Amino acid sequence: MANLGRLEKLQEGALDKLIEGLAKFSRKQWIEACALSLEAKWGACQVFCV
Repeated sequence: MANLGRLEKLQEGALDKLIEGLAKFSRKQWIEACALSLEAKWGACQVFCV
């Protein structure tokens, strides 16, 4: 197990900041970010193809 530093630093939220920083590299976060950037355009559908 890695050394995460002093207890005081962990209590100040240093571990939370570390986890938030690493979360951006997770696959789920990447997929959610891509999904938010998509633009759906809705309009009338074509019934007959020519």
